[in-house]
Amino acid sequence: MWYRYNRTDCCSKCKKVIGVELIEEAVEAANNNAKYNGLDNCVFIAGDVKEVIKNIEEKPDIIILDPPRPGVTPDALKNVINFNPKDIVYVSCNPKTLVENLKQLKESGYEVKALKIVDMFPQTPHVESVVKLERK
Repeated sequence: MWYRYNRTDCCSKCKKVIGVELIEEAVEAANNNAKYNGLDNCVFIAGDVKEVIKNIEEKPDIIILDPPRPGVTPDALKNVINFNPKDIVYVSCNPKTLVENLKQLKESGYEVKALKIVDMFPQTPHVESVVKLERK
């Protein structure tokens, strides 16, 4: 089952939100938006998730992955799995790399609980796949 939340409302219900993004301008915009919306529980960090995740000490309940077309590298996905989150939400624009990453997640004890295809670009053959996984 999928729920729609106003992002501000959703973030206000979380103890802490940590975002990692490669593009520094996007991180700056995210931090500014959090401040503008009065969200003091959100932190956005610039850098490669494969490296940044090694320095995050908090253990998340949920991890949301939204990688570029090449997917999550095996090393970065291993680091995500090592957090042992209860749930993972994986947003993918490339079904081929999604399948490769799902195989690694399944081998690590996660199972697909829901899948939703979203056609964000109706004049193209591209779709976004959103997969909810739970730890067995």
